[in-house]
Amino acid sequence: MALTCAAADDLLAWLLLAFVVALSGGKANVWLLLLGPLYLATMIWIVRPILGRIIMIDRTIGTLLPVLLAGMLLSGAVTELIGLHFIFGAFLFGAVVPRKETAPIRAAVVERMDILNSVLLLPVFFVIAGLEVDLRTLKLSDLLILALVLLIAVIGKFAGAYGAARLNRLPVRESATIGILMNARGLTELIVLTIGLQLGVLDTRLYSVMVVMAIVTTAMTGPLLRCVYLRR
Repeated sequence: MALTCAAADDLLAWLLLAFVVALSGGKANVWLLLLGPLYLATMIWIVRPILGRIIMIDRTIGTLLPVLLAGMLLSGAVTELIGLHFIFGAFLFGAVVPRKETAPIRAAVVERMDILNSVLLLPVFFVIAGLEVDLRTLKLSDLLILALVLLIAVIGKFAGAYGAARLNRLPVRESATIGILMNARGLTELIVLTIGLQLGVLDTRLYSVMVVMAIVTTAMTGPLLRCVYLRR
């Protein structure tokens, strides 16, 4: 249930991020965003059937993996061209890959791409994200802002998830557990913050504060979960 809630939360976050990216692009990118629905329709009604035919003809990992990697890069380049961030194109391409009768081959592809991601790409991303954090520039007022951001972030996520769970008649302990798990900020939040920094929506000071908030709320999940749910 917590994973389902987190997936819905991340989907909403991506939609809001797309809106922010569109606004930050200025008037020059507004007309380009009109191509977004056309591109979405192309992915669903043209690219998806083509991928289905390729999978039905040859289901070997040696054929499908290069096709998916090339399609991911091309889709990201297109969304970057029309004014959205390239990450939306990569996500959309993964979403339109046919699911019917492809579970084994998709599992094999995910396993191989996960190795590349976890061994090379993800560490590089964290290094880049960490290099942009400069805690030495934070003043006393910034620490107060950090405390306020942490307070709002924790209360907002925990109280919202806990209250929704209780309204659906979940027990108190399970409701608190969902609130604790939803309070954790992970990779998605760091990606959103990095994009915000690249677009100039966040400066280095506010970016550093938000990254610290993401790390603290993620680190507190384990101890709180042991206290609330795992303790008999």
